[in-house]
Order: sequence, then structure tokens, then C-alpha cells
Amino acid sequence: MRWPCEACQGAELPLRDPASLASSHAGLRCNWWVADQPCPGCETIRRRLEPSDADLAVWYDTMLGDWVVQVPCPGFRGGVLMPLGLRWFDVPWPEVYRAAGDVAFADDAFDDALGDEQLRVQ
Repeated sequence: MRWPCEACQGAELPLRDPASLASSHAGLRCNWWVADQPCPGCETIRRRLEPSDADLAVWYDTMLGDWVVQVPCPGFRGGVLMPLGLRWFDVPWPEVYRAAGDVAFADDAFDDALGDEQLRVQ
């Protein structure tokens, strides 16, 4: 799907089912959604330039062509961008946030597994 934008010249966004845009109903829904949301190309540039805060941030990064989670990291102004492996722009939000949580909090699961192993060894 082509996202029109005068500021950044727009973005090309991969969809899981581009054929669904052929129907007038899907096209209307898509046009409404585009009008209601910020341009993904502009959003990518904005988010990459601003310093990361203490919270996680999730967005579709048009430079990577993937959903990403930005994890704050001491010493890195912009935090760390971690791709989620979800290249389709129209992935449902619950799937995006589930993947972001899995990536951002993977070290917690690893620490828990190590803690369990250390308990068994002692």
C-alpha cells in the first residue's frame, strides 16, 4: 500500500493481504485509517531522532520495513531498536504488542530460567 505524504514523499507499506484493498469496502476503511493516523514515514523519522525515555515505544519502522520496539538503554540517546520480525504493516495490534513484550522482556525469562537452575544446583 502506498501511504501518501507531502512532508516525506510517503511510504510503501507491505500488507498481508493487498488484494483486500481491491474491494470498495476495504478501500474506504483503509482511506479512513490513513486519514486518522500519522504518516509511518514521518513517524519513523520523528521517533528515530527523539531521545528515548524510560518507557518502551513500538512503531512500524519504514526504514527497516518491520515493527520495532525501542528499549531504553543507558548510554544510548535513542535507546536500542529491536525488530520484531513482523514485516506486514497490517499485523493486528495484539500480535505486535505480544511480540514487543517477548523481545523487550526476554531477559526476564532468561534470568528466571537461570534462577531456577541455580536453585536446583544448590
